[in-house]
Amino acid sequence: MKNLLFIFALSVNTYCFTTQAQDTSPQYLDSLVNNFVAGLKNQGIDTICIFEDYWTTGQPFVTGEKDWCYTKHTYIPVYVLWRQGGKSYLSKKDNCFDYSTTEVRAEAIWKYYFDNRAAIKPEKSKPFQLSTSVNGKLSLTTITDDRTGHRNIKVITASDTVKKQFDTFQLQATAKNGNQTEVNINYGHNQKLLSKRLAEFLADFVLEAEKKKLLVRSLR
Repeated sequence: MKNLLFIFALSVNTYCFTTQAQDTSPQYLDSLVNNFVAGLKNQGIDTICIFEDYWTTGQPFVTGEKDWCYTKHTYIPVYVLWRQGGKSYLSKKDNCFDYSTTEVRAEAIWKYYFDNRAAIKPEKSKPFQLSTSVNGKLSLTTITDDRTGHRNIKVITASDTVKKQFDTFQLQATAKNGNQTEVNINYGHNQKLLSKRLAEFLADFVLEAEKKKLLVRSLR
């Protein structure tokens, strides 16, 4: 059986400050995650999923009194889940901190993705769109929101790479425009996507791990 690795990130409303100069940019975080993944690949782990869940508007965050840091960037915790030797392990990185590794039960996540991989691969999410009639002709209008949340997935295996991107606005059924309620004609399509359910599955898994305080934070 192949060794399996999942990486995913979940947005959290926290605040953080530091007395030491530190690079907290998303670009630097990406480089740390990439190096971590490279190390796992060197151990023979060849199936990787990167999941990000964050809001467009960034804010500072605080995670403790003794080990605290400040960032002007969007807070993006990146969780790394992998399977090796028949066991699953979870770790994490964010803008400021590294985290310990702990053994977890994640069989349901692996089963869901690989059972549905063929269907997930061609799926495409659609934007929030309105359907109107102009001079008897059907017209589609796309609406966006620059304050929306984002949920992105990238699954890398030995044979291919599958990417999926969602934002919370496109997943809404309706949106207020003054006193008028706009209806998203793509709501039903997006709700049926198996990749959307995968993102929800990962987010629930991480939230449960955070509640149980499975990961121990350490300063870089």
